Amino acid sequence: MEAEDIEILDGACKSKKISVTRHGISHDLTAALRRGLTSTSIGGFFIIPYLLQLGAYDLVSSMSKPKAEGIPNESIALGIVFESIFGYIKGIRSLDSVSRADFGLLSGLTFLPSPSTQYRYLQSISCRSALELQISMGQKLVELGQVTPGHPVNTDGHNITTYSRKDMKLSYITKEGRYGKAFRCFYTQDQNSKKPLAALVTYSGTTVMQATKDLADMTKRILDQDFLMVSDKEWYIGKLIQELHEQYGVEILVPVKKTEKRISEFESIPTDMYVKSEMGNIAAIYTQMNDFNGPLKMFLKKQPEGTYFALITPKEDIDSGAAMSNYTKRWRIENFFKENDFIGINNLPSLNLNAMQAMLSLRILAFNALDNFRNDLGPEHSHKTPETIFREFINGVQGRIELRGDKIIVNVYGFQQDKTVAAIMNNLESKLDKSNVDPRIPWLGNRRLEFKFY
Repeated sequence: MEAEDIEILDGACKSKKISVTRHGISHDLTAALRRGLTSTSIGGFFIIPYLLQLGAYDLVSSMSKPKAEGIPNESIALGIVFESIFGYIKGIRSLDSVSRADFGLLSGLTFLPSPSTQYRYLQSISCRSALELQISMGQKLVELGQVTPGHPVNTDGHNITTYSRKDMKLSYITKEGRYGKAFRCFYTQDQNSKKPLAALVTYSGTTVMQATKDLADMTKRILDQDFLMVSDKEWYIGKLIQELHEQYGVEILVPVKKTEKRISEFESIPTDMYVKSEMGNIAAIYTQMNDFNGPLKMFLKKQPEGTYFALITPKEDIDSGAAMSNYTKRWRIENFFKENDFIGINNLPSLNLNAMQAMLSLRILAFNALDNFRNDLGPEHSHKTPETIFREFINGVQGRIELRGDKIIVNVYGFQQDKTVAAIMNNLESKLDKSNVDPRIPWLGNRRLEFKFY
């Protein structure tokens, strides 16, 4: 069997080179499980059923070319997913408390790949492959009923922070990475479930006009139907609204920019056209816009202090109450950015665009797995941030892992929330079978998990 030379992290989290074969990796994994090992990364095993539910192994397999020898690409990808869930958004470094094989075990390895090994993998993924992963994942969310088509879709452009690695050789870092040039992400988000649907990484000069067409196409492939896109003033572009309407069947709801001409129009609206509602006094009228063919609906709200706020849309079958309510919920995408900084969606490696897009797609996979776990924990926990869920349910959970037949027994020793998690994880195999989820874990030798709580 052919060996692959890779870099891994040793016990002090320093890089060292080793040669690995696929057989050797499998043999070492089996040997470690048979010996049994103690772990403080047990909380990560709570996420594995949710990765199975999402079809994570097939998703990450689809991003790269098949690889029969050496370290599995799927294990590198899943390792990044788990690093995100654990908040290691710049990877595992010597200053972290992780210098153990038990963390690597979560992704099917008995070692931790070094940053350079991860980065070579990320750079090998094309942007298109990383975006296709998002589309397939979104379609899976629809299939599972976790995203229900028919709800508005939020959209936003979001600046991100880039970083580089001191441990990484310059030969692996592009010029853009070394100088830390800015990147921007454009997102769509299901307004009802608050789950991201599509996230496109671009260089900072990319315009809304350029990015939105790809976003609209990806989102429509996920939802398989037309939708209402709720955006901020940056999307107030007549030509864009026209193209989304005509070419993609996407209607947009966007605030009106307060030009002198618009303010004059606002002031000319008769008082008797305003209708009192829970959202305030609102007038529903038709108006025109440069580069848009035909009339647009405008909902004009006069504030108590005499200022105006207006929304515009080509969507005919929407009233003022729904329009204002939908726009208010656009803030959910802003909250998404703030709440998920812990898992690294705002912090991506300063390498080429391939690496950025691949990393962001894996971060979103991590979010969905963690979000599904959070929702199963019950209403008491469903609004907690990923950082809080990590702190209360994942971080420092201790136990022992051992192999019995084809089952990996995960013995969990008491922690504060053990009863809540036990209610989900007890009889796991039968619960997965009932949900039509294959309980076998491809990256752990097709073995199954069984949890025991003490």
